[in-house]
Amino acid sequence: LAHNGSRLAVSDAGAAAALACAAAHTASLNVLINTASMSSKEQANAYRRNVDDLLAQVDTCANGVYDYVVREIG
Repeated sequence: LAHNGSRLAVSDAGAAAALACAAAHTASLNVLINTASMSSKEQANAYRRNVDDLLAQVDTCANGVYDYVVREIG
């Protein structure tokens, strides 16, 4: 959307990227609190590693979109 959408909506794409990033980080807090009480620490650690990997991907994507939008807006 940021690259191919309307020039008038490019800021909306930046806002969406920022909100998606915030939503992912918020959801990760639920995983962290729930895995803290799991009986299988091995499985809990696997979930936490998965969350860390997903957050890294989300951050990379969202930051890329946000940076692109800021450059486009000037």
